[in-house]
Amino acid sequence: MAPAGTPRDIVLKLNGRSTRAVRQPDVAEKLVAAGLIVVTESPEYFSKLLKGDFLKYGKLVKDMRYQPQ
Repeated sequence: MAPAGTPRDIVLKLNGRSTRAVRQPDVAEKLVAAGLIVVTESPEYFSKLLKGDFLKYGKLVKDMRYQPQ
């Protein structure tokens, strides 16, 4: 993640480097051992995923009439 308005070239650079990092065998092994599923996708895919989750879970919270305590 990066702040809104981060230049695209910076976002792509961060995405590329983080993808390379989590694909390193020793890093991937530790992540999987911790119970994580490693997924490497484009920044656009991640943005779409977050927006979808926000809409889905936002609706769920409203439907449940959840009130913060």
